Amino acid sequence: MTIGNIHDVLRDKESLTIEKLRTAIETRWGSGGHFESLDKGSLPSDKDHEHIPWEKVDCMLTKMMETLDNGITFAFDMFPPQSAAKAELHIHPISDRIITVVKGTGHAFVKTATGSVDTKPVEPGDVILFPQGTPHAFWGSEENPMTVQVVLNPYVPLAHPLHTVCSKKIRNLSNHPALEDIDASDLDALGAMVTGLIEKGELDLGERQWMDWGDEVVSASGKKIMTPDDSSWECEI
Repeated sequence: MTIGNIHDVLRDKESLTIEKLRTAIETRWGSGGHFESLDKGSLPSDKDHEHIPWEKVDCMLTKMMETLDNGITFAFDMFPPQSAAKAELHIHPISDRIITVVKGTGHAFVKTATGSVDTKPVEPGDVILFPQGTPHAFWGSEENPMTVQVVLNPYVPLAHPLHTVCSKKIRNLSNHPALEDIDASDLDALGAMVTGLIEKGELDLGERQWMDWGDEVVSASGKKIMTPDDSSWECEI
């Protein structure tokens, strides 16, 4: 029986491992617990990380905050309204996810353990979790685009060919004989092999899409970065 919230597992960062977190995610998702909730008073805030600029990735904006020594990473994502950038179902082949809505509203879509796709209108306090290779998508609302905290288990570089793959293309990846015995934890070797197969025309993972929305948000966030050259520093000893 699963007890407590997935955030209870996240609180003890010193003993947190990829394997422990993956087991917690798979156990909950496998028993139908892909949607959870967190008390709004316990929500992480992106206000504490305004000095980190947003950057565009696929159909969202993102900012990385903390990466543990084992690769587990905490970040924030911002999802635009559907009219600006409609996110299609996609997967992260080698990384689990825990998504917690902290601001705004939107819709979540996630494939369940029974094989169906569950959808839910989400707001601050809603938590969505799923293991690696699970099709999912998120849309922000038209009136109030959605910001979420995301836990990547583990972090896969944004430019890595297996960071994000279209759900319709994943069969091409899973059926390729050259990838059967590769160590998925060796991201450099895996990325080089996949890139080579794509360049030779032996593997088609589709093209990643980049949205037009978000330029003003990215530009404004870049102005909040503080550097010694443009700041006045006073110290008392």
